[in-house]
Amino acid sequence: SDQPVGGVWFWIDAENKQAFLYYITVFTQYRHRGFASDALGLVEEMVREAGCVTLGLNVFSSNDAAIALYRKVGFSAVSSYFNKVL
Repeated sequence: SDQPVGGVWFWIDAENKQAFLYYITVFTQYRHRGFASDALGLVEEMVREAGCVTLGLNVFSSNDAAIALYRKVGFSAVSSYFNKVL
């Protein structure tokens, strides 16, 4: 079907050979069907074809589902951001 199931927003910096995933979502009724993994695979393919050697992203530490997905498709944590409520 040609029905949209979600969306992605990413940026390619071909000069520096890096890309960044700003946003990925799968609409609620389509979740848990592999669409996010497929979308990440397509993004990875596109950034590789552009000559990028890294694909970065940010994720909130409380977003367990997203973290599990990113780890499943090969991402690993490279930094942490800490915050203190005042």
